[in-house]
Amino acid sequence: MRRLFGARHANVAMLMAMIGWAEYFSEQFDEAEPFLLEALSLAQEALGKEHPYVASIMAYLGGNYMWQGRLDKAETTLAEAVRIAQKTALESYPDLVAAALRQYATALRKNGKTAEAEQCEIDAEALELAKGAVNR
Repeated sequence: MRRLFGARHANVAMLMAMIGWAEYFSEQFDEAEPFLLEALSLAQEALGKEHPYVASIMAYLGGNYMWQGRLDKAETTLAEAVRIAQKTALESYPDLVAAALRQYATALRKNGKTAEAEQCEIDAEALELAKGAVNR
């Protein structure tokens, strides 16, 4: 893949992210991390730091940190994922924003920030309901 597209191409980022996601969904969080970090770096370079795909990778990376028990790192990573998703994907990919908000809410709740978590959950639900109304 790197030979075909070049080492710093968005398609290489996508492949690295897919491997990271496979490890994540297999609950192999330590193995997922380097793939997600590499995917994030490549995606930021190829697509820019504020792109929906970057937000998606960051949301998985933040979730990965959460499952590793690295709650502070999870919270900051997920906060950034939400910020980018809200800025770049609100109109086109509301599901991405809602998923990032829910993941962030979980990290906030685990860090004892219940009120902030509840607001994120309310915001996510509002997006999901609005999308449902649009799709009807």
